[in-house]
Amino acid sequence: MSSLDPSLYLSGLPLDYLTNFSRVASYFSADYQRIVPKKHAVSDEVISSIERYNREIGASSLVLENVARLQERSPVVTGQQPCLLTGPLFVIYKALTAVLMAEKCGTVPVFWNASEDDDAGEVNHIWVHNGELEEVSVALEPRPFFTATISVQEKTHLITMLTELTPPTEFRQTTLNMITACSRDFSKMFSQLLSSLCSEYGLIMVEPYLFCEQTVPLYEELIAHPLKAVALVHKAGSSLEKMGYKRQVHKQADMCSFFLLRNGYRHSVTYDGMFHVGSESLTTGEMLAHLHDHPDQVVSSVISRPLVQDFLLSTGAYCAGPGEVSYFAQMKGVYEFFKVEEPAIVPRLGATLIEPKVQKVLDKYALEVPELREPEKVVKSIVKGNTGDFFEAQKREVLQIMNGIQEYITHVDSSLKKAGAAMTNHILQDLDKLEDKTASALKRKNEDALQQVVKASSNLFPHNTLQERMLNIFQYLIRYNTAVETIYDSFRDALPGEHLILYLGD
Repeated sequence: MSSLDPSLYLSGLPLDYLTNFSRVASYFSADYQRIVPKKHAVSDEVISSIERYNREIGASSLVLENVARLQERSPVVTGQQPCLLTGPLFVIYKALTAVLMAEKCGTVPVFWNASEDDDAGEVNHIWVHNGELEEVSVALEPRPFFTATISVQEKTHLITMLTELTPPTEFRQTTLNMITACSRDFSKMFSQLLSSLCSEYGLIMVEPYLFCEQTVPLYEELIAHPLKAVALVHKAGSSLEKMGYKRQVHKQADMCSFFLLRNGYRHSVTYDGMFHVGSESLTTGEMLAHLHDHPDQVVSSVISRPLVQDFLLSTGAYCAGPGEVSYFAQMKGVYEFFKVEEPAIVPRLGATLIEPKVQKVLDKYALEVPELREPEKVVKSIVKGNTGDFFEAQKREVLQIMNGIQEYITHVDSSLKKAGAAMTNHILQDLDKLEDKTASALKRKNEDALQQVVKASSNLFPHNTLQERMLNIFQYLIRYNTAVETIYDSFRDALPGEHLILYLGD
């Protein structure tokens, strides 16, 4: 089993975090290479809410057993805002990274469904590769996802599109039935699908709205110190920039680290001695009173989300994507100030899935996976590869002849040496032009082969990015019903942050 070099899929701080941890270690509270499982138990109240939710989404018996184990020690956690049909492949990879890390630590995996987010344009679509890239989307309001729903018509449209864009395999109907059986509540659909796909691995799903009462003490602190978190994040960001890194989180200095819900929508809160929500102004006392009367209306921001999660779950380790690693580099001071223990940040695993049709192209042209990131260069190399040897041999012969001519004419008259050299260069330049014209003609004759390379490239590097950042798991489940198991088995011996090349099918 092979893997990509980290420099091909990481840069900046995430690359150093994986390959040169000592350079950035001071920005983190723990070394992910030396994780010590914590024995902090999750409260009975939180466990009760988690159990109810997982029963509600139809979780497996193994999941319910794992919920009970939360009384024993801190879980391994990962998370993501809910995405249509689980979103890009990396969401599956994050979930399986958490599963495997939990197994190694002797604890249980939890997936934090960050359903307080409201960026509908980021999650309301998937990409399917059907020879070409096809986008499948649903209408979704820009409101917190735990309050958003998909209409019956949109759900039917979703299934119809997947039917049209995938082959009629023996697994297609069973796979599509998973979607049919799901809730139309957007965040719950996400939880149900991910729980079902990971049912054999005991992945616990949670959503933040379950714990509004239990998070009141933390939000009290965020209200008492309304600008402290943003100031600490800004300070860490400035330090990172001095080290040559980019800061991941940018926030206005007067921005609070929570939102208020008004009429089902999130509203930013600023502070200048008074709290401001739109045209409304509140004193600290009034904001605290609002929290106590309506804890369900105070929701996390990008800064407070991990604090809330780790305050509730006493997280032992968090499995993070590259962007999250950069984000957590700005969070250490925030955790320390609000007295929440920061977990070890473990780089998630990644993968590029190779189907048989793509493998044929790789084999036919003796290509390595990274080469397909530049299909035009590959095409030129393939075409020139068919003409290059011939023309190189001819150039050597011409050069040998011209060297003989030059030697002779120089012997006759030394003033002819420059004329002979110029003629040699002119002939070689004309041969180069002829080679390019021949390659172009050959390219036209090999359109089918060239289309294969372009299609293979768009499968592995859609829109010139990693496959895992665009394509969705369902197109693979329809073709290969054991795709998740194959990924899980392949990940078992992988190192943190590794990006594997995985082969599907026969």
